[in-house]
Amino acid sequence: MNTGRQILLPILYKWAGTNRLEYYNYLKKNQWNSPEKNIQIQKHLLFENIKFSFNRLPYYKNLDIDFDSFKIDTISEDIKSVPFLTKKELREEYDNLYVINPKLKRVYANASGGSTGEPTKFMQDNYYSDWNNANALLHNDWAGRKLGEPEIILWGSEKDILGQSEGIKRKMTNWVRNLKMLNSFRMTQEDMKKYIEEINLFKPKMILSYVQSIYELANFAKENNVRIFSPFSIMTSAGILYPEYRKLIEKVFNCPVFNRYGSREAGDMACECEKHEGLHLNVFNQYIEIIDKNGKNCKPGEMGEVVVTTLRNYTMPLIRFKIGDMAVLSDTQCSCGRGLPMIKNLIGRVTDVFKTKKGRIIPGEYFIHFIGVVLNKGIIRKFQVIQEKENLIIVKLVLDCKGSFVKNKRDFDDITEKIKLVMGENTEIEYKLVDDILPTKSGKYRYTISKSYK
Repeated sequence: MNTGRQILLPILYKWAGTNRLEYYNYLKKNQWNSPEKNIQIQKHLLFENIKFSFNRLPYYKNLDIDFDSFKIDTISEDIKSVPFLTKKELREEYDNLYVINPKLKRVYANASGGSTGEPTKFMQDNYYSDWNNANALLHNDWAGRKLGEPEIILWGSEKDILGQSEGIKRKMTNWVRNLKMLNSFRMTQEDMKKYIEEINLFKPKMILSYVQSIYELANFAKENNVRIFSPFSIMTSAGILYPEYRKLIEKVFNCPVFNRYGSREAGDMACECEKHEGLHLNVFNQYIEIIDKNGKNCKPGEMGEVVVTTLRNYTMPLIRFKIGDMAVLSDTQCSCGRGLPMIKNLIGRVTDVFKTKKGRIIPGEYFIHFIGVVLNKGIIRKFQVIQEKENLIIVKLVLDCKGSFVKNKRDFDDITEKIKLVMGENTEIEYKLVDDILPTKSGKYRYTISKSYK
């Protein structure tokens, strides 16, 4: 059956007028280039993208920048004269940031879910989409899933779920691609029991899921001692894969987890390969900078903000777009031999990172680790830590039916102590017991929210 699909897929893609297989083969081949050659390819793509933007887009035409002085060999330095693009400019200058190219077959509007509180819309096209899909096929290849092999997608984007469930054409496409969609917007106890039954029946080669969704499913299977099929791999995205999460997911599913990083604005930007030594950056689709609070490039090993320039979107190129994530650049080459630079690890959203009164940065993982793992005696079902002000932390808690805030006060005193240890002794800690903590509109669950980080 899989062989039949491998024959049908090229026919389907040709019929749909997509070049994703051609681009996928390009990526498969060129990933093995030397790092120097791949960086040179990226420089050419970056130069052409910026050239297009300064020649065609009103926003960039109006900037007081001498693009004629830019050179391919120095483009990574030249680009620093281009101001950062934020979500504010994307909203206010929207009409000046895109152009409709009649040569492109399909131009469409897209939008981010606004997990930082700033939902944005942007334009993309079939050329961008084909390259992004080709990159997804490459990442699947790293995780061991070949074209046509069964895949379950446990996803939470309302747009994606609705799009995958409407129409005969979409259903036939999913059948040929051997995909099965499960909606992570619905994750009740009964839903998770049903999802496990569907996984056991479908026997996927790979499961692609939101981090939080597959963690919830793994935790449900463990607590209820439910047998679950072991795929070849699980790929997580749309969230931070904390070490404790990876450990539980791998134990329950008895397979490796591959961490992937992407966004709606720029597509998939990085992914782990089979060596799991970091996340390989896709130099053929994006140019990534990691900057400090002064806008300067971070050194390898230093935490900074992710700034992305898209290389394949010729409808609305995003140049030096501050996407709202924090990451650490790696200073090593992966032992796999691919000529692709790496991100050492992802820290989370800018608004997931806390800042103390003395200016110290505290990653959200600290609170995840102590509240969710070390100090959780089994009574905390869900939690969310919010830095309302520099010296005010609110902890929302959903307790298990057997838990009591009063009876377990010593445990919560321990949590308070650990928060003050990093945030400062004068920090006020306020606990709020709630019935539930809902995900964002995009289906992502946020454990930490900082309203004071700048």
